[in-house]
Amino acid sequence: KGELEQWQEFISKPLTGQSRIVTSLCIAFAGALLKPLSIDGGGFHIVGKSSIGKSISLKVASTVWGKPSEYVKTWNMTKNAAEGAAAMHNDGFLALDEISQADKRDVGQLSYLYANGDGKGRGKASGGNRVTEKWRVIFLSNGEETLKALMAQANQKTNAGMEVRLCHIDGDAGNGMGIFDSLAIAETPEEQAQKITDLTDKYYGTAGIKWLQYITDNKSDVIKSANKFMN
Repeated sequence: KGELEQWQEFISKPLTGQSRIVTSLCIAFAGALLKPLSIDGGGFHIVGKSSIGKSISLKVASTVWGKPSEYVKTWNMTKNAAEGAAAMHNDGFLALDEISQADKRDVGQLSYLYANGDGKGRGKASGGNRVTEKWRVIFLSNGEETLKALMAQANQKTNAGMEVRLCHIDGDAGNGMGIFDSLAIAETPEEQAQKITDLTDKYYGTAGIKWLQYITDNKSDVIKSANKFMN
């Protein structure tokens, strides 16, 4: 909805000083680079207390690819549904809202599943095996609890593999405005959050298409530049 130039003018450019939002946008774009760079998937988790604006980052990041209210998924799904969601976002970006909605007994396995890229092997009723789902995604999550804290509530422990695949980001920018570093487009954090939410419902889906076109047309240069950044 809208034009790329409008998305840039009203969303991306005004928010360049918001560290958590910029990071989230980078995560949204990065999913398309995983396959060209032969990199495994993984996730980031914005953690912080209620009402600091964590969901704003997911909404803005989702505008790269689609309408946030439809694009953002929830942690509240079965393992089968999680496989389907991951496969549907293959070579791209998956947004997951509120980790506390996940079953505490499954949240560790779900985070590993999203990052690992392999579905569960299943047999057919007629014999043989079904085709196993595979994917490679970057996912962005949020919530009031860390993965370790949630798993502890179910008497489970995280392992190094899980913690490496889900990197935590402090949602509070430390300036008394929750997730915001500054007030760029409004006079209060609450007004800014509402204004951003309204804007994400007006401009979305154009940047991702342009990004894919750019990667396709400049594949060798993109790979070279990305490897240089990573090194």
